[in-house]
Amino acid sequence: DDIEGGSMALSYSNDDTSGTDEITLDATNASANLEDGEVTVLFSNVDTAQDYQFRVRLTDAAGNQSNEFTAVAPSVE
Repeated sequence: DDIEGGSMALSYSNDDTSGTDEITLDATNASANLEDGEVTVLFSNVDTAQDYQFRVRLTDAAGNQSNEFTAVAPSVE
């Protein structure tokens, strides 16, 4: 399904902080970029010495939800 006009629920955490964001998925949103087959999300103020854990769930414009996806971004130091 087309997710433009939908949203993404994003939870993130590391050893020091955690949070949840609801991101609108449309062509004008600078923090989430829709491409064929993928969604790219940009973060600021990232501590590259820490591992980050992510949980993502997409909702399309009709309100249909995806499965929850998880990922780990390891530190680069």
